[in-house]
Amino acid sequence: MNTIEQLAEATESAFAFLPKLGTPLHERRILFPESFKGGFSLNFSGNGQAITVEYLDMQFEVRAGDIELFGSTVHPGFSGNMFSREHLAEHISTLASVAEALLVKHAGAV
Repeated sequence: MNTIEQLAEATESAFAFLPKLGTPLHERRILFPESFKGGFSLNFSGNGQAITVEYLDMQFEVRAGDIELFGSTVHPGFSGNMFSREHLAEHISTLASVAEALLVKHAGAV
């Protein structure tokens, strides 16, 4: 799984808990797929929430409104938020679980 399209698909699948919580995928964008720094943006929205899952320039970030659930300052269990495509594919289900746990923890704030 080395293409950005495949990685975006796997990420959307890993974050399948969001539509179940009433926050369906609103927009999926593939960004600069021809570049090794390319990536994607998945925007989920509903129930008054906006959640963005982005991978660009090898950085993976998840935000719920203004709250960083995973990124440069919040990355429980990881030493940072930079992943090669291969490493992101390997860890995407764990990253989704981390984001889900933090989303539940901050549920009152989003």
